[in-house]
Amino acid sequence: MGGSPSPGRLLILAGDPEQARTAAGVASEAGLEPEIAADLTGLLGLLGRGPAAVTLVSLAAPGMEEPLVRRLGSEPRTGGLVLSAPGITLDRALLAEEVGALALLREPLEAEPFAERLRAVVDEGTQVVVPPVAGGGDPDRPRLLGSGPAMATVFEGIARVARTPSTVLITGESGTGKEVVAQALHWASDRRARPFVAVNCAAIPEHLLESELFGHERGAFTGATDRADGVFVQADRGTLFLDEVGELAQPLQA
Repeated sequence: MGGSPSPGRLLILAGDPEQARTAAGVASEAGLEPEIAADLTGLLGLLGRGPAAVTLVSLAAPGMEEPLVRRLGSEPRTGGLVLSAPGITLDRALLAEEVGALALLREPLEAEPFAERLRAVVDEGTQVVVPPVAGGGDPDRPRLLGSGPAMATVFEGIARVARTPSTVLITGESGTGKEVVAQALHWASDRRARPFVAVNCAAIPEHLLESELFGHERGAFTGATDRADGVFVQADRGTLFLDEVGELAQPLQA
């Protein structure tokens, strides 16, 4: 596994015994001391005996309702809180972010991927929450689907960047889902209640782009009968996605 994590306790509240055994085996190999709880009461009892290095909680465990997850998130003795679930949805990803979970893992747990995440949490303290994979029941939320190492890297990148106000450059071949990634970034961020505005820069004539982006006043040019806000104003405190930004004229790009 590379570097050995610092010694400590791994507390486990799994959805089924097989998950618990997998997690405990990985923890033992990593030099941690696994302790398994049968239910939430048992988990709180283990926390009462002393702090944990990592606490793994399955959202599929009986009785693990959202208020209880929040309670665990505010419990200082949980150490690096890690959540797992049979399916990763946008709601679960956002809950994991909100309670400060350092990872949200897909069930069933597999030993090698879990070992990698455990090492990242214990050794590096890095946040590796997997963001939206499915949009759930909200038709306005994006559906970013996929599995495997390449998509996991995309998901983790979205989760990290979504917590920042940074400008993001999304690259990829045509049809690979760049706008869906932009929507996922928006929904995973604190800006989700504000507008998401997408503009295809390649589809707007060059002489109209400046007005589209920055707006104009009445009479600014022939046909400008009213004042109009540009997309930067329309997306205020939200997210502006400039599709095909490389097609903008050089002066506008500057």
